[in-house]
Amino acid sequence: MNRMQRLKEEYRSIRAPERLTEVFDAARECAASSPSRGWHFVRWAAAAVCCLFLCFTVALNLFPSFAAALDQNGAFTPLVQILTISKTNIEEESKGATVVQGSVTGLADEALSDQLNSELAGISDGAIEQVQTLLADEAPLFVNSTYETKFSSDRMLSFLVYVDSSSASTENQVYCYNIDLEKNEVLTLSDLLAEQQPDYIDTISAEIREEILTSPESDFFYDENGALLFETIEADQSYYINTDEQLVIVFDQFAIAPGSMGTPEFIVDSVSVAPLLEP
Repeated sequence: MNRMQRLKEEYRSIRAPERLTEVFDAARECAASSPSRGWHFVRWAAAAVCCLFLCFTVALNLFPSFAAALDQNGAFTPLVQILTISKTNIEEESKGATVVQGSVTGLADEALSDQLNSELAGISDGAIEQVQTLLADEAPLFVNSTYETKFSSDRMLSFLVYVDSSSASTENQVYCYNIDLEKNEVLTLSDLLAEQQPDYIDTISAEIREEILTSPESDFFYDENGALLFETIEADQSYYINTDEQLVIVFDQFAIAPGSMGTPEFIVDSVSVAPLLEP
């Protein structure tokens, strides 16, 4: 179901607000006290309400920008989204954890939904276990795990799950999820780009090298011998789509830079994914 169809369905399910009932009750009381004047008021009120709903329907059908504006301003809730189902806090001497677990809801494919939510539960359980197994240890340990929706439309849901731990050193993990809501499947970078942009690996790699060379932090991307740590992206490199419908490439900690750089990200301008996100 595309965005316009969804908006129409949600319009059809709209219930009259309680305030409207109060208006008609007042109209009936008015009609009882003065039959002629009250009847004109009832007809006027009914006509006004019908006109408002008619205008709303016409706007949804004739002006996509109106429907899109409602959607972007939160008037309608996405059918598929990730919601918090639990939050765990552990507080012990020199140790602690805050773990927010999300769950994907609204997917048409129940098997895919179960698979994703099993993975999300596993990530959260692992973060909690990391602290619990070391409670007797004297070394401090703090773990924070949460999720973040990066992009959501009728066609695609893109979100990240983070697990950050701090002990003798800091460890950052990021899990990228990109779901095609029409095909009900997880989209790898190859799934997203290979067919329409076969040279995406070379194109994206060249842009990332250029970004590194011009970055104020470029020195962190070289080894002790002066060689650039980044060579090329993988065919199925981790990525997400941001709110500006841009492709963002994500690297694991230590993959192309020291651990102090966390999980480096690069916005890719040379590859357009916007046409691939439309229903």
